[in-house]
Amino acid sequence: MVPKYPKPLHMHGISRDLGIENRFLESTYKSKYFVARKLGKTYRLIDDITSINSDGYFESHFNMIYPDSLQLNKENAADNEANVLDLNIKICDGEFKCSVYDKRDDFKFNVVQFQPLCSNQPRNVAYGVFTSQLIRYFRICNDVDSFVA
Repeated sequence: MVPKYPKPLHMHGISRDLGIENRFLESTYKSKYFVARKLGKTYRLIDDITSINSDGYFESHFNMIYPDSLQLNKENAADNEANVLDLNIKICDGEFKCSVYDKRDDFKFNVVQFQPLCSNQPRNVAYGVFTSQLIRYFRICNDVDSFVA
């Protein structure tokens, strides 16, 4: 019986044919099937990489995947919480809790998110932006406490 290849790394935003990640995963699969399975839940979108349940295998193998000239920074402080794109994902009691993460909150200065209603922008556009953000927050958050906060 020949086992199937694990799914390739999910690389949104670049061509799948050029992915060095997939070449590494395919070559690793042939020699270290267990490691390849652990890295099978690794996702990348342009410059953000997320590895789910890799049990530290991504941290110990990223130098074999990427060249030394590429610097990778670990952004999350704990293993049970991470900010990915516009999500804050926490693992609490074995469940994923998702809430909205906004990088602008980390800046030391105020960022204007919405135009004031007294600006030259039509009111229906301003209300549409506000409404669409509420819908986005509702879709991201998977519990009421995260949505209200």
